[in-house]
Amino acid sequence: MEDTVFVVVMSIFLGVIFIFFVAGFLILGSDPSPMVKSERQLKEEKEAFEKKIEIIKTKFCETAGHQDIRSISYNVKDNYYLILVDPKGHKMKLCHIFRGYKDEQKTYEEDYLTTSIIGCEFLQTDAKTGGIKRIVVGSILAGGVGAIIGAFTKSSIVKDVKIVIYFSSALNPTRTLNLLPQTKYNSDEYKKAKSFADQVMSVVKAIVAQNSLHR
Repeated sequence: MEDTVFVVVMSIFLGVIFIFFVAGFLILGSDPSPMVKSERQLKEEKEAFEKKIEIIKTKFCETAGHQDIRSISYNVKDNYYLILVDPKGHKMKLCHIFRGYKDEQKTYEEDYLTTSIIGCEFLQTDAKTGGIKRIVVGSILAGGVGAIIGAFTKSSIVKDVKIVIYFSSALNPTRTLNLLPQTKYNSDEYKKAKSFADQVMSVVKAIVAQNSLHR
């Protein structure tokens, strides 16, 4: 009798496990794994970003009336920046696309006159020492063009990476581009942020030089 009860209980137990196993298999089979889903989502977001960028570029060129536009883009960790410069019309557009509240993608577009740009600053904070590395373009801070200011000990972790663009406006004197939160020094993300920063600073350096000639 006891053997019969044991067999029945085990049969029920194994049956329940089998049902859960089959249900889990069907769920996983119908829905991609989190890794596959995130890769697919990343690809879709990249395509949507590139499409949006092309639309913004097209409108900017149409407004400028020519195709001689400098374009610089940045895409790391759901943080997208696009800078368009019209040297002939002395205009610059800054587009920021990022993931906001409730995982919604938000887009902000800002227009500036390049004649109002007076400098640019690259900021990198060492996570270990708190030291700040500054690379300055323009006469906005002591040291002049391309100066490196502040103590900085290179560790394996960088706390943050930023670019600050300075304008000759008392109401809106700065615009900060937060490129990266804490990351590993010389990681792929860091290299992309640094490359973008180098391009932005090169463009700002040329703008500041042109502005000085027309004063």
